[in-house]
Amino acid sequence: MEIRRIYLDANIFIKLFESDDEIAHLLGQLVERAGRRSVAPLATSELTLAEVLVAPTSDGDTELTANYEASLVSNAAWSVAPIARTTLRQAASLRAAHKALKLPDAIHLASAAEIGSSHFLTGDLGLLRVMATARFRESSTLIGLPPILK
Repeated sequence: MEIRRIYLDANIFIKLFESDDEIAHLLGQLVERAGRRSVAPLATSELTLAEVLVAPTSDGDTELTANYEASLVSNAAWSVAPIARTTLRQAASLRAAHKALKLPDAIHLASAAEIGSSHFLTGDLGLLRVMATARFRESSTLIGLPPILK
């Protein structure tokens, strides 16, 4: 499958902004390359901001909070999609069909589908387990996502 747009789950941004390991460096390279394209090939939704701000807000880390606030806007590397009512309806449908799916994950998946993402990048093993089920793979074409998203 051709990569048109890669949707980044919130945990990808946490890894990118808060880690200094090999995976974080690879993600940094991905973002750097994406920023050189004419159209931002990476995407996320506004929900990501709410998720990534929890720990730094709890810790009183105003520098990291400000960094997230400034960075999680549409730019050359990624676009940040609003959460529309149609997205929320799609998320509800996903949760109805997949009981183990958490609401934030369903909103991310619905957002990815709504903006036409061809791939979904996450480090959430629980979400990957739900997505790996036969029932999810069968219904994933209904929302325009590949069977097993990476």
